[in-house]
Amino acid sequence: MKRGFTHYYYMISCPSDVQEELKIIIQTIDEINMAIGEENGVNIKCLYWKSNSNPDSGDSGQNIINKQLLNKAG
Repeated sequence: MKRGFTHYYYMISCPSDVQEELKIIIQTIDEINMAIGEENGVNIKCLYWKSNSNPDSGDSGQNIINKQLLNKAG
């Protein structure tokens, strides 16, 4: 097993009516991480606003999410 990992951030942006598809995407990325990511020193991290953003104030909701997640994924 490699000691150092390269981390990639994958921003997921989708409407609320595709929750099953969202689960499939997250599960697939987890499977990739387990199957080939560890042996190749690569980790893909899904960023989704419902699970990876923090409450904040002082700006619009979208701008807060962009600052917290989109900028990290870019």
